[in-house]
Amino acid sequence: MGSETHSRVAATRELVGRDLEIALMLHHYKRVASSMSSVLLVRGEGGIGKSRLMAEVVGQATALGALTMRGHATPFDAGIPYAVVRETLASLPVDLPSDAARAAEEFRRLLDLDQVPATAINQRPAILGAAMSLIGCLAEIAPVVVVWEDLHVADADSLRLFMLLARQLTRTRTLLIGSLRPNANATTGDLEQLVEHFAAEDRGAVVDLAPLNRSEVHSMVSGLIGVTPDRAVVDLVFDASRGNPFFATETVRSLMSSSSIVIGETRGHLTARRQVLLNKNTSLIHRFFRVGTVEMNVAKVLSAFGRISLRHLPLVASIADLPQDRVADSFDRLVANQLLVRLGDGRYEFTHSILREALYDDIGPAEQRRIHQLIAKELAHERRDGIPLDIIELATHAAKSANVGDHTAASVLTQAGQMTASTAPLASALWFSKAVALLPEGSPEQTAVLALEARALVRSSRPQEAAIVGRRALEHMASGPARTRTLADTVNSLYICGDLDGAIAVIDDEERRNGPVGHPLLAQRSHFRAQFGRADPDRERSAVDPTAADLHPAALVITLTHQLHLSTLRGNGAVAHRLINQLEACSCGATRQAQLEIHSTLALAETTIGRLDRARRNLAAADHLRRSDRALSVSGNLKAANAKLAFLSGRWDDALEAARSASWEIDEPNHADILSGLVRTVECDIHIERGQLREASELAEGLAWKIEHVRPFVEATRAKVRLAFGDLAGARTILEAAHTHAHRHCLAGFLEHVLVLLIRVRLAVAEKNSADEHLAELDALARSTASPTVGCRALLARALVHGDTDAARAAVQAADDLGMDFERARAQLVSGSMGFDPQNLLAKAYITFDELGAVPSRQQAAAELRARHLTVPRHPSDPKGALSATESQLVRFVCDGMTNRLIAATMHYSPKTVEVYLSRVYTKTGCHSRLELARAVDRGLVTLAV
Repeated sequence: MGSETHSRVAATRELVGRDLEIALMLHHYKRVASSMSSVLLVRGEGGIGKSRLMAEVVGQATALGALTMRGHATPFDAGIPYAVVRETLASLPVDLPSDAARAAEEFRRLLDLDQVPATAINQRPAILGAAMSLIGCLAEIAPVVVVWEDLHVADADSLRLFMLLARQLTRTRTLLIGSLRPNANATTGDLEQLVEHFAAEDRGAVVDLAPLNRSEVHSMVSGLIGVTPDRAVVDLVFDASRGNPFFATETVRSLMSSSSIVIGETRGHLTARRQVLLNKNTSLIHRFFRVGTVEMNVAKVLSAFGRISLRHLPLVASIADLPQDRVADSFDRLVANQLLVRLGDGRYEFTHSILREALYDDIGPAEQRRIHQLIAKELAHERRDGIPLDIIELATHAAKSANVGDHTAASVLTQAGQMTASTAPLASALWFSKAVALLPEGSPEQTAVLALEARALVRSSRPQEAAIVGRRALEHMASGPARTRTLADTVNSLYICGDLDGAIAVIDDEERRNGPVGHPLLAQRSHFRAQFGRADPDRERSAVDPTAADLHPAALVITLTHQLHLSTLRGNGAVAHRLINQLEACSCGATRQAQLEIHSTLALAETTIGRLDRARRNLAAADHLRRSDRALSVSGNLKAANAKLAFLSGRWDDALEAARSASWEIDEPNHADILSGLVRTVECDIHIERGQLREASELAEGLAWKIEHVRPFVEATRAKVRLAFGDLAGARTILEAAHTHAHRHCLAGFLEHVLVLLIRVRLAVAEKNSADEHLAELDALARSTASPTVGCRALLARALVHGDTDAARAAVQAADDLGMDFERARAQLVSGSMGFDPQNLLAKAYITFDELGAVPSRQQAAAELRARHLTVPRHPSDPKGALSATESQLVRFVCDGMTNRLIAATMHYSPKTVEVYLSRVYTKTGCHSRLELARAVDRGLVTLAV
């Protein structure tokens, strides 16, 4: 080692066989430079050249003016919270502008476990906010390239942050690049699916690195030895490496160091003493070390450290049973030969992870355990002596060496879990899980740690796992505050997963074992049973008035929330309104997180019962809280309310964006959201009304419900798709089944959508008597729910069933009062079609449908106008031609020369939606082509919204 030949080979850095991959990745960088974020995932086996490829791309992007940050995961970082993120921050330039420097410092502070307050509950939203704030500041300076390598061994919190950034950094000049070995584990499998989805929408790409072919290996060998190799050399290297660039390079280096290649003036050929290497770990080790040498023995011990401080060299000597001076000399030679590299914190690690893995695997499991045990023992001594020590480092070695029943090691792992609980709950749950495995089954110590693990999983948005661990903890947990908290965590997790049967069983079991349960659990059980249509008036009444008991504020909020859900499910408007008022009163003096949860619940409830103005106020209050405190965690209620209210208010583009954003969160690995069906019906309904039936049909196929009150929304949406395709019989079957189910199980509160469509179907098949019966039911529902939106739809249905022009005009006014643009336009269409002020009402309906992109309804309004020989508006939009913010953004992209497909990927719309928008822009501006539109903008003839 260290020979002239070795230096000559090591200096060769030509990248061979990756031209297409480089071109693809740089294409995405150039899109980022034009304010289009993108995500790339580089996949391939170890040594295939992932790091080398990314280094080449980063180098070229830097030359083009990019700001770059890089982080690299290692197997020993799996329990260290945000280990990759910390390394990424360390790679930032030191001369950042003040805003970016402050954002970076805030980010570092949040990641410093020693600075996290003991009272902190969940720092993850703040960490995501800090990451986005920093990247946003950097992106204002230059395009940003963030590279995270070897994500298959990254800590879970870093991996989750990468996925969240990929979803949310949609309109910044940011290119996220990750690398991993394919099919490494379930979590990285979720990341692969995410980026593959982005690739399908042209918002990213998966770059799969295949082995080099024989001609590419020939080119690589030629570059390494400096002359043209003969066929025998290439065959040997190709067969030994199987096209893997790392092993191909090491094979050439081995041949050179053993003088097995003779290099002439123009060619290199093998000698008779050629050495055949296979790409096995042992062969790789032998390439770097002679068997039995001190360097190899020292390197094996170092591989167990992961990263090592110089103060631990005496410990290495003790473990390897070598004199300290020989270990020091060997260590220096490893550094001199660039097998070890010094890190920014003064520690050292192996230059290439493949070498470290090969050395570590060569030790053997028993020896690995012995080494980790000795390291853990020494670190524990240092800790007792007051030497500053990262508890995570000690826990890493304790976890790899402890035996079942080792209470000391379990205590260390529990402390690691507690330290990371608020900042990195996924890592925290991992430490608690390892501690649980060391403790006696059913012991009080194990039960206490199981409860901590369940709480960490709840904070990690892993309700399925939290419910399993929580139920296990409850089997042996004594009564008291800890049991109450674990019981709540378990029941809520089961509810979020939609496992209401499981949640009811947990509450029932608690009642059998420990007597009467509190009001929160009573209210939850009544709500859950109602979702299954299990009428239980006595139990429901037992939780009707929680204010009679002296409840803790948090318990009162839970009780009122589930009673509110129950009252809306039953269609009891009077009770719902009273409970809403009580919940509003609870927000006074509550924590900011509790206030956010209350406003989110109220926003969804008010939207559901049709008090849209009050829903808007609650959404505004929730938004204010979120903007003032990034650490607050957003609930599914807020996401669903935001999407639903935007749809009802005629802000369909905002509704689509909100629904898609919520869907990403809902699809997060291991996170099952009970409102997923409701959120997706919003997106599906918009596609239906815009005539995008292919998209609607695909979405409808995947619609489902986890709780019963979502079922009517889902079934109504599926029926709408059938109606749009002209399948009256299919729609009727779906609706009649939903109608029967709701009556059988007393689920009246959400029937309006089913009834409205049933009336439409009955009229289409000339069953007026049946339509009249459904209308009577809809009227009764409007009275019982006291819902303005149901009342508005009942008026419109009356107009259709009985030809009642007064009802049609009242529906126009009611929809206008509620701010429901689409419902108002539909009422105008019906009223105008009946002959009441047709020119005015039909024209207004046409204009609204056009603004919303509701093509089928717009065509119907136009047909009604033409049938009466009335004028179809030529300029249906604002006579001033004012473009909305969304339309203005689209125009900017058109002026940049982007295709509809690229615009769709950037704005997260389908190409069909972009075409609809562009058609509306042409109508507003009077332009007839993309070129004409771009020229009009250049000349100032078209004003774009800021």
